[in-house]
Amino acid sequence: MLKEIFALCLILLFGILYLYTYFKVQKRFFDNIWETKNIATLLLFIASNISGGLNLLQISDMSGNMIQFFLKSDIYLKPIGYLFLFFLGMWCWSFLLFRLSFYFVGFLTKEDETEQIKNNNLEISLIHSFVLLFITLLSSKYIVKIASTFIPYPEFPF
Repeated sequence: MLKEIFALCLILLFGILYLYTYFKVQKRFFDNIWETKNIATLLLFIASNISGGLNLLQISDMSGNMIQFFLKSDIYLKPIGYLFLFFLGMWCWSFLLFRLSFYFVGFLTKEDETEQIKNNNLEISLIHSFVLLFITLLSSKYIVKIASTFIPYPEFPF
């Protein structure tokens, strides 16, 4: 039971750190881009944080299994390192995905998205939010599969 509590504490600690830093970076990004706050910027801000949270949820699930794998062998430092790298990688992926979604939506709509969102264009903001969330849902499971290949699970002959 102590190993499970240790795993829970690690996941919570890294998860809270992930969400806090992601939220702060996104807030700074939105503060620098849009001086005036409106519904369109709020909607996109919320969608970007939900996207980061969905990525966190996916990597946390796999990381919990990884921690349990190492703790069964009484290895305590390796899971902390792997957890840090997995969360850092997913954090970077979340931020990159958010930034790339601007180019993707700009390609789809042929509008100056930043200007449209400044003018409170809810349609552009909704399109961007949906695109960001669907790309997140499509890609996060595969990013987790890639990350799980770094865990040194034993190889079975069959």
